[in-house]
Amino acid sequence: MDQSRMRVGLGSMVGSSSPVSGHRGEKDITMPAFSHLRSLVTLRKFCFAAIAVGLVAIWVDYLFAGVDLNAVLAGDAHTNPITAVALVLGFLATLSQRPLKVASRTETRLWLGVCACVLVYPALESAGLMAWLGVAHPGRMGINTAISLLLIALGQLLRARMSGAAFVCALLSLISPFISVNGYILGHSEFFGEMALTTTLVLLPLSLANLVRFARRRALA
Repeated sequence: MDQSRMRVGLGSMVGSSSPVSGHRGEKDITMPAFSHLRSLVTLRKFCFAAIAVGLVAIWVDYLFAGVDLNAVLAGDAHTNPITAVALVLGFLATLSQRPLKVASRTETRLWLGVCACVLVYPALESAGLMAWLGVAHPGRMGINTAISLLLIALGQLLRARMSGAAFVCALLSLISPFISVNGYILGHSEFFGEMALTTTLVLLPLSLANLVRFARRRALA
């Protein structure tokens, strides 16, 4: 009788201790992953703040046309109004993203709006829309800006069906704004071309925020 009780007691001790040890082991293994995840979440929030600052800089550049913000800081390139609309739509689409969910209808429409701005811009430019708007320094949407915007949008639109191609698009979208940043830092205009400094300040964190979304975790994706 005593031996049977001892066996039951030992069995209960082993059964109760194994989940605890397993839980501890699992916790030790996953803690670095969660720590890395928190850093990515922080990076994404920083990108949101940087995008907001860049959009305010674009607005200030339009509001105080006489100050000529870009000329004071770096060069003569300015954010085109159509580019500004595309950047705002991209920011709203990024804010509407849901964890581990495919793109919602709202997000999809916003990204399609970004694509429409890029594709319709040449026609609007040739029709003289910028002069009709009366913008003091309308600037131009450079080919590097247009490609980056299209790649960001395609990366998110294709994420659910063609994740590999979508990731490549999101990764490639970083190239143009990254080169533009280096051009402004080094003072080489051939690096940034027609991409304004204010456009770069929005486009780089926007690309990075959407690239970070490919991390397969609930807090990011």
